[in-house]
Amino acid sequence: MKTKTKTGALLGFLLILAVPVAVLAHEDHKHHLMGTVAVIDAAHMTLTTTEGKTASVAITADTKVFREKIAAKLADIKVGARVMVETDGATDKPKAVSIMLGAEMNKK
Repeated sequence: MKTKTKTGALLGFLLILAVPVAVLAHEDHKHHLMGTVAVIDAAHMTLTTTEGKTASVAITADTKVFREKIAAKLADIKVGARVMVETDGATDKPKAVSIMLGAEMNKK
């Protein structure tokens, strides 16, 4: 009887561990992209990621822009700026949920 209890407990524990992995595997969770802005306009942004790949995201009226946790404007984003983009998780045509501008470098 003790073996069945231990086996059941082990299976229950493994199931608990498997649930978060299954939840993370779906497409609808948010993704983050980090990189440098290559192209930007009112409808989309293309960036070169930190891995050297090109990524493109749609910009919508709901996209929020921040600089150091303070609301900013889309016009504040310039080509060459370092950004972190939170997307909606879509793999074919991701939309930017939020764009966080990197800190500006001090000019000497």
